[in-house]
Amino acid sequence: MRKEKSLLETIVNRLGSADTAMAQYSMMLINSLLSHASDVRWEEFIAEMERFNLRKAVVRLMSQHTVEELTSCILDFQANMLRVTYRKKSTLVDLDAQLSHAADLNYIWEHSKLIEESDEKGQQLKWRKLGFDTEDIELEFNDVGVLGLECLKRFVERDPDFSKVVLEQLSRPVERRCPIAKASNEVVELLSEHWAIFAPGYSTSTTFQPLFLDFYKVHALATNFFIRMWSESGAATGDFIRVVALVRSQVKVALRNENVRAWHEVERDFLECEYRAVRDRQMKELEQEDDLLSKIPVRNLRAKIFKESYEFVRQQRIQCLLQGAWFVIALPGNAPQPRDSRRPSKPWRFVRLDNSTKYLHYVDSAVKFPVRSGLEDLPDRIEIAAVSEIATGTCAPPPNVLRDHDDLPPTTPLAPSPLSFSLLSIHEEQGSLADLIAPDQSRWADWTDGLNMLRKDGGHVASKETAGFVQALTEIGLKIKLLDLSGEMVEIPSGLTAGPPPPNTDFFFSELI
Repeated sequence: MRKEKSLLETIVNRLGSADTAMAQYSMMLINSLLSHASDVRWEEFIAEMERFNLRKAVVRLMSQHTVEELTSCILDFQANMLRVTYRKKSTLVDLDAQLSHAADLNYIWEHSKLIEESDEKGQQLKWRKLGFDTEDIELEFNDVGVLGLECLKRFVERDPDFSKVVLEQLSRPVERRCPIAKASNEVVELLSEHWAIFAPGYSTSTTFQPLFLDFYKVHALATNFFIRMWSESGAATGDFIRVVALVRSQVKVALRNENVRAWHEVERDFLECEYRAVRDRQMKELEQEDDLLSKIPVRNLRAKIFKESYEFVRQQRIQCLLQGAWFVIALPGNAPQPRDSRRPSKPWRFVRLDNSTKYLHYVDSAVKFPVRSGLEDLPDRIEIAAVSEIATGTCAPPPNVLRDHDDLPPTTPLAPSPLSFSLLSIHEEQGSLADLIAPDQSRWADWTDGLNMLRKDGGHVASKETAGFVQALTEIGLKIKLLDLSGEMVEIPSGLTAGPPPPNTDFFFSELI
């Protein structure tokens, strides 16, 4: 890419091609680049990707009529973008090591059109004017990282009247000012919670998330909504948590069913909804929910349990692969229609993952037979590293193998089976490495999600069954933990503050004998 400066731009432009195959291979190439970009060039590549509006191109793909053939690629892209977002959120702002961080902060400050001053104690008064709690700007972004910095910058870019908004707040009494910068960071946390941006490789969405791909735009809408709720509710400094609760409630409403909602409906929910309506709805929600769930320690606990639940389900799925299973060898969707309805000589394939999790070993057979443990009965293999994507609903059953298709005449068009999946090669010319049909929905979910979870980049969860398991385990685990705490009458604070430093460091820890 460094040699061919226009390569990425060309690939992004091809996403709009009428040739579905070209768009599909372009998406696969982009996903591969996102998965394998080196740490040294990662930021440069992501910046180039944003410059060419890759997110917008993928959102357009989501609405096209040919999207069925691109579904798996797009879900892989969503999972990759979740990893990108999490990495930004967990990357600390470092003004000394990263010139871009300092440049972004300078941009924000210059467009606020404020003047740095000193407070009554003679201390610097700069970033507190924008709504931060302290002047330690790196500490202020500690929880939201580079993602929070970029969101605040994009928020400033989108609003030509940003300086007027800041001046309006500064004209109010100190306790009545909306802390805009702090609100921006809190909105980042709320959106991260909504889209479960807890860790890389933990994506469980089985539907398109066009609003997630417009993260910065949604952040700007939600931050403006925060400022408006602050003003309409007459909030003061001590009401910050209360306004956060209002915004959290509105985020849930505005971003519901995002795979089918139009963008103008989302904008209307944020721009036109009145404070009283939001407050009334939130009060009804509080009657049904415990506000304990919105406290920061509990949110962090949920994130931890979510990762544990995902890993538990991942291990269960991989165990299914290690045990192995029988599949029907399917006909690829682009294969020529068979001239007769004769049963293939070897329609069955037994597949098993080896203990190293590097290869899928298999054998083709005319009939099912008891397969011994180990790999002695499985002479052929497929390298996991050679698989670029697990495409679903891509192939049709052969004639006279599955009971449901016994009576189909030879002229019947090949219809893809919902239980089919294909292992697509990283080499375009090789196409599919295997086309299989699972015996039932449960086996299909085990294998498609297991293979995705096995991939280096984590892939995406293809089945609602797996996503539901992860969510159910998370909720059960969280409730059990909270029952332990409530049973012991432990008070959970809304936040934690660091204690004072020791009077001196003249001590050491002795070794116990």
